[in-house]
Amino acid sequence: MGFVPTRILLVSPLPPPTGGMQTWTETLLRRGLPEPFAVDLVNTRQTVKRRRPGRPRLSYGEAARFFRILRRFRAVLRTSRPALAHLNSSFTPTATLLNLGTTWIARRAGVPYVVHLHGTFREPDGTGLASRLYRRAYRHIFDGAAWILLLSKGSERAVLAIGDYGHKTTGSMPNFIDFHAVPPRSRIASRVDHPMKVVFTGTIWPPKGIATIASVAERVPDAVFQLVGGGPSELRDAFIRDLESRQLLGRVSVLDARPNKEVFALLAEADVFFFPSLREGLPNSVLEAMAVGLPVVASNVGAIPEIIDVPDGGMLLDPEDVDGFARAIDHLRTRPELRDEMGRYNRMKAERNYEYDVVVKRLCSIYDDILCREQIT
Repeated sequence: MGFVPTRILLVSPLPPPTGGMQTWTETLLRRGLPEPFAVDLVNTRQTVKRRRPGRPRLSYGEAARFFRILRRFRAVLRTSRPALAHLNSSFTPTATLLNLGTTWIARRAGVPYVVHLHGTFREPDGTGLASRLYRRAYRHIFDGAAWILLLSKGSERAVLAIGDYGHKTTGSMPNFIDFHAVPPRSRIASRVDHPMKVVFTGTIWPPKGIATIASVAERVPDAVFQLVGGGPSELRDAFIRDLESRQLLGRVSVLDARPNKEVFALLAEADVFFFPSLREGLPNSVLEAMAVGLPVVASNVGAIPEIIDVPDGGMLLDPEDVDGFARAIDHLRTRPELRDEMGRYNRMKAERNYEYDVVVKRLCSIYDDILCREQIT
């Protein structure tokens, strides 16, 4: 009899857009899991474009997508009979409804499931109806889970505040980096006879701190800044108009979203990675900059303080501290040796903790533990 793989059903979005869960999913499918595991996918990609920051609303298009995903999930459970379902999830109201639906179907089918919380999970505050419903929804989701995967210690504290789930969590499960795609640093980046290049990668909209980047560029005139990413067109256009009104266009460039390979190439030509986001989970953008070997100047939000060691790998400040960010960038501008030291430190840490095989080995160990428990019971 031939080899029969243990099938994992992944419920997760593919690009576009790139980044976050989408890039995580794409990389996992491309690289695969070690034997005996094999992956099937139910793609939950959002098809309704978000035009403004904030949580997406349950429009007709989103509701239709919601039911298509649930029907697809139920059909694959019936036909493929996976050993385990891995549910990648965020915490918006529409995502919470989808999480409730998929976990209910998995329980009815007798398939154990892992809930993988991307972003920073926060305990609902207040005593209003919405908070009570949200808390009750996640108790239901967590009660039935075989395991809860979390990106940060903050998320773990929030989950434990909702219920006694310590036996289902073992610290944080970070995102991974595919080092097969990481280029060596460019020689140009280590020269001192050119303006220091500061790069940002991510969605180009206000929650990522793009206004801070513009303000820092004004304060550090001897550096050039490059932003790379997609985002709502009207917000992106407004940002470019703001740069133009400040006479920053040229020294601050805004590039469209591009494939991960090209993003890595741009990172390899930079000197510093700048990420003043207002809120985060565990951003792939920061991990990619570390993997390339860049020093990181970022905001101290989400799981960023758990991945950037200060002062060895970079500098972290409050998102509102524009002057502090400007001083940090200017400090690195005049110290190329320090930039190189921080970059080497970050690359070594990324290889040790966030390399694809390292993280996936931990993930498969959790799968093994769950399936062993299922066999015993």
